[in-house]
Amino acid sequence: MAERKGAGKKTGGRKGSAGRAKKQEVKKLKVTLVRGLAGKRKAHVQAVRSLGLRKPGQSRVLEDNPLVRGNIRKVGYLIKVEEITDEAS
Repeated sequence: MAERKGAGKKTGGRKGSAGRAKKQEVKKLKVTLVRGLAGKRKAHVQAVRSLGLRKPGQSRVLEDNPLVRGNIRKVGYLIKVEEITDEAS
């Protein structure tokens, strides 16, 4: 059988940069549910639940990433958001 050209070769990626942790500031967000979920749209309830919030007054500290930011934007009228900076080791 004829082998495919390039079969079995690793492609792409940088050499030597994997696994090296650098000290940098990691942004975190403290999200607090300030309003109840009764009577809210199903998609909004799911967005709040994906942030890990269930009851009014409950808070969570989450990493700042696009998924979290999207959910915050969707239900911004139900929550309070504070930015926290930590130094990663």
